[in-house]
Amino acid sequence: MQAAKVVETEETYMRASVLRQTASNKKILDASLKVMKRALPAALIDDLRSTSKMFGQLLLDYGMDVAVRERRQITLYDQAAQDVRMGRQHRIADGTTQKTLCLVNELLVPEQDLWLLKSNVGPREQVR
Repeated sequence: MQAAKVVETEETYMRASVLRQTASNKKILDASLKVMKRALPAALIDDLRSTSKMFGQLLLDYGMDVAVRERRQITLYDQAAQDVRMGRQHRIADGTTQKTLCLVNELLVPEQDLWLLKSNVGPREQVR
């Protein structure tokens, strides 16, 4: 995953990233995290800033007891482009206190592009 944009305040650390397929380097999804800094160890936040590790891996590395809450699947329709994008949103909470640690948004590339990633048939125009 490559970080695209970071916005940090005293209370939150927000990161927008892009996940790419290893074989083709094509984009699979857009992801954004809103991390509640005060709810996590300072060292974990430092690692989030300075490494390319995914947030979930950092939670494991630091032995954090977490629970995924408020899971939602979303579907966005772009009529102009005739695209459908599916995704999910959820909240990562402290497993004991249920205090919010992070808000997560993930949005897959348009549905047609996902089929191309799976089949490796080439540009979108070839399958229309």
